[in-house]
Amino acid sequence: MKRKLLTQFLIFIGMSLSIIMISQPGFSQTRKITGKVSGKDDGVPLPGATVKVKGTTEVVGTNSDGTYSINAAPGNTLIFSFVGYDQKEIIVPASGTLDVVLSRTSNNLNEVVVIGYGTSRRKDLVGAVDVVKAKDAGANTSLSPAELLIGKAPGVEVVQTSGVPGSGAQIIVRGVGSFTNVAPLYVIDGIQGNEGLFNQISPQDIENITILKDAASTAIYGVAGANGVVIITTKKGKAGATQISFTSQVGFSTIPKKLDLLKAADYVKLLKDIDVSNNNATPANLSTPYVLVDRNNWQDQIFKTALSTQNDLSVSGGNDKVIYNMSAGYITQQATVKDYLLKRFTNRFTLEEKLGRFRFG
Repeated sequence: MKRKLLTQFLIFIGMSLSIIMISQPGFSQTRKITGKVSGKDDGVPLPGATVKVKGTTEVVGTNSDGTYSINAAPGNTLIFSFVGYDQKEIIVPASGTLDVVLSRTSNNLNEVVVIGYGTSRRKDLVGAVDVVKAKDAGANTSLSPAELLIGKAPGVEVVQTSGVPGSGAQIIVRGVGSFTNVAPLYVIDGIQGNEGLFNQISPQDIENITILKDAASTAIYGVAGANGVVIITTKKGKAGATQISFTSQVGFSTIPKKLDLLKAADYVKLLKDIDVSNNNATPANLSTPYVLVDRNNWQDQIFKTALSTQNDLSVSGGNDKVIYNMSAGYITQQATVKDYLLKRFTNRFTLEEKLGRFRFG
């Protein structure tokens, strides 16, 4: 009885393993899969295209006429790729023949760039235009919008006007071409602004900054754009569930190197040497122990380690008809010189409503 039960159990296990192995593609019988790879636009064969069995090391290249032959089992996935074309994955059919058509890659040349009072695709631009996206320029670590452009836009110079916390920065786009004013034209969400308004914007509220440099790009602005144009696009709400974002950061600023000043004894010795060189009598008070005592390092009395904090909160959302975006920020920034402190609170609210063919906001 026990032997009979053991025999039945072994037969059941053997049948189960057989079914599992047969059902797996890896255990299926492989055969030659043939076909042709060509381009979608002109139908021209693509020689040198790569054909690979997904999850394996089996890979071949197409011939000069775009044909290929590879060992694969029905149910396997073939990956077709070629330089300049989108990759495509297709499951091996039972017929054993598979012709594939690849589409050209749509790259960032179709990216929409804000220029003038409208938009244009990057590949259609003929002027000198730079686009700096906040997320790529370190918006989370910048306390002012001008810092987003440092080292990110070729030929654009950012000059800090002073070391006082909260002081603005001057942007020079086309070099110093005037003795009076070299400031570019600032356009914020389609509205003409100025340098002061630009420096008041929180970097967290900026989507991207477009800089128009040459005459062709700035022609639409006339004489006002003679020194270049800086176009600021702020963040907008998106239809969907309400999104809440909060960021907080803390930073420290220190004086990297202080002047190596004379000690009291060294200073007294210097004065005595000057008197000897000029044949003058040394004052009696320079010979007392009192003048040899070091009392204050005035650099330590003036400078300090400065603390900076930034907290930003944003709420956005909406639907097909109405979208909204609300943001608030609070910045505290100390200077490395004592008794200088900046406290700034910013808030911003945008609302866009669509009524038929019209959009308000």
